[in-house]
Amino acid sequence: MLRAFHATATMAGSLLATVDGANTNTAESDSVLLAKFVNNWFSRTRSTEPMVIGSKNEQAVLKSLNEMPYIDQLFNVGLLESKMASWLAASPDAIALANFDIEGTPPNACVVEVKTRVPRTNCQC
Repeated sequence: MLRAFHATATMAGSLLATVDGANTNTAESDSVLLAKFVNNWFSRTRSTEPMVIGSKNEQAVLKSLNEMPYIDQLFNVGLLESKMASWLAASPDAIALANFDIEGTPPNACVVEVKTRVPRTNCQC
């Protein structure tokens, strides 16, 4: 719901593919982009079986990551909106403060995105 009227990282791939060619008519490109935004904002998406498996796995992966010695803190987050461009947003799985023991450097803020590989033998793909 909060993603509406934001350009998110999820949308980036399809949007960039729309604007990649020099042969496209600008007005046509604009209408195609607008249609993709509207579709992304207001259509319902259905999770595939691999997506459901990945979502179930996410909390276990985040718990395991949080136990790594270089992770100082791990925060679950929702939608993050840019202060400079309020139309730009992202919704990572978490944000981590990581300390990689590089002398003289403070902990790094890191975006965490969990991806799970699902073999075709485990799903009805």
